[in-house]
Amino acid sequence: MFNISINDDPLALKSKMTTYTQYSKVIGPASTLEDTSQLQKDLDLLSMWAKSWLLTFNVSKCHVLHFGLKNINTTYSLYGQSLSLVLEEHELGVIVDGDLKDSISIS
Repeated sequence: MFNISINDDPLALKSKMTTYTQYSKVIGPASTLEDTSQLQKDLDLLSMWAKSWLLTFNVSKCHVLHFGLKNINTTYSLYGQSLSLVLEEHELGVIVDGDLKDSISIS
C-alpha cells in the first residue's frame, strides 16, 4: 500500500498529506468554516481513492488532533463515521499535543 500511495498522486488534495510506511496524516488550517470544509473534502477524496484501489482506512485508528488557539475544533468523518479526537499523538518516538509541546517517548 505504501508504494501505491507514494506513486499514485492524482489526488487533488488541497491539504498537506504526509505518508510514512503505514501511516498517513492530513494537515491543514482549520480557523474558518471554509478551512474545515476543505479538510473534510480532502478526507472524502481519500476515501474515494481508497475505494478505487479496493482499500479501506481503519477508522478506529484514525484520529483528529486540533492545533492552535484559532482552530474551531470541527468534527471530521471518514466513511460517514466520526473520527475520534485525541489530545496528543505519538509519532516516531515523539509525543505531540495540541499546544505543540513535544516530548520524547521511550518504550
